[in-house]
Amino acid sequence: ENALRESEGRFRLALRHAPVHVWHQDKDLKFIWAPNPTTKLESNDLVGKTVADLVCAEEADQSTELKRRVMRTGVAERAEYRVTLRGKVAFFDTYIEPLRDEHGKICGVAGVSVDITARKLAEKALLESEERYRFLADHTDDIVTLSDTKINNLYISPSYFRQTGWTQEELEKTDWLSRVHPEDRPLAKRTRAQNLAGKQTTIEIRIARRDGTWMWVESTCKPIPGPDGKPEKLLIWGHDITARRKAEQFLRESEERFRAVFEQ
Repeated sequence: ENALRESEGRFRLALRHAPVHVWHQDKDLKFIWAPNPTTKLESNDLVGKTVADLVCAEEADQSTELKRRVMRTGVAERAEYRVTLRGKVAFFDTYIEPLRDEHGKICGVAGVSVDITARKLAEKALLESEERYRFLADHTDDIVTLSDTKINNLYISPSYFRQTGWTQEELEKTDWLSRVHPEDRPLAKRTRAQNLAGKQTTIEIRIARRDGTWMWVESTCKPIPGPDGKPEKLLIWGHDITARRKAEQFLRESEERFRAVFEQ
């Protein structure tokens, strides 16, 4: 008896401080056992109650439907739940299986719940951050592209298609280098090799428009490392400098004409 009490004590201590929450509910889905209840509730706050006594109707209905299905089919299931308890929202990853009596008949459900609130909040923050950056990339006049190291495009900003006239389908049928001016291709290839080696670069090159004209672009490529520290993706930000290059060319030609007149 002493050994049994000591074993039970160790078991309860382990459960109370475990990062998971275990519980049993009877066929009416009333809690009959919850040695380490969630969200700092005491065990006697749960025993004899159902989920509907604790959370809002929508959340309770989702939980009840799943548990009754487990009891009906006898097949364990897993799901993620949101619960609002005592004014606080929490998320749980829950595994539910049928609870059977000594004759093997289903008499309720047993569950193990893991609190994933921190992960869910982090995912939400990441999604909101990504949406903000995507909004900026989708509405900027600069060209933004993201590709892997095998030059598979993961994202191309709408500004690229607006400014060049190409379509997504046409890009997929052509090699990226074919859209670079022949005189700039050696520079583009050398720069690509530097990017794959992890070096950030900024160059000025000409890229083809669909109408056959060329657009000067100041292109900055930033390699993004993967878990192993090696470049996994390439982020390219391009700014149209065609007008500036034309102005520089006009200035050079004007200066040459000016010098020619004075030299005569």
